[in-house]
Amino acid sequence: MNKKEGMFGKLLLLVGSVFLIGMVLVVLTQIYYRFVLQKPLSWSEEVARGFFIWAAVIGAAIAMNEKLHTNLTVFFDKFPPKARFVVASVTSILTIVFFTVVFVYGMRLTMVAHMNTSPALKLPMSYFYASAPIGCGLMAIFAVRDLIDLWFKKGTRGDNG
Repeated sequence: MNKKEGMFGKLLLLVGSVFLIGMVLVVLTQIYYRFVLQKPLSWSEEVARGFFIWAAVIGAAIAMNEKLHTNLTVFFDKFPPKARFVVASVTSILTIVFFTVVFVYGMRLTMVAHMNTSPALKLPMSYFYASAPIGCGLMAIFAVRDLIDLWFKKGTRGDNG
């Protein structure tokens, strides 16, 4: 991973952390207002849900960036090197296709959702829906990077060199 990728990974971690901490703070604030002050906040559930959605999507992108998603290595490791290369290539290509499709349709849905507003905050729903195409776009980019690494970095083609 080069320096720019490392900095971008740290930025993603910071953004995801902000959403996660924001969610916890909003929920704790709501608990205090509801049970101590007996005056529940009307907006807290929407904000907490939005923060949760964004934290989850950014977290998935972080996992993709750091190659932390689950792999079935029990079967994969039993293949000879050339077969591993083919399986890894096909898996990466399918991953790219999947995230690209979700990105495209997520963008369409986000544009449609922009006309609707959230009940309590009166914010465009696109603010919440945009998490899907942004997260999938990032994951598609990371999958392309991983495929390029697989194909062009020495020692990864399954040909022992």
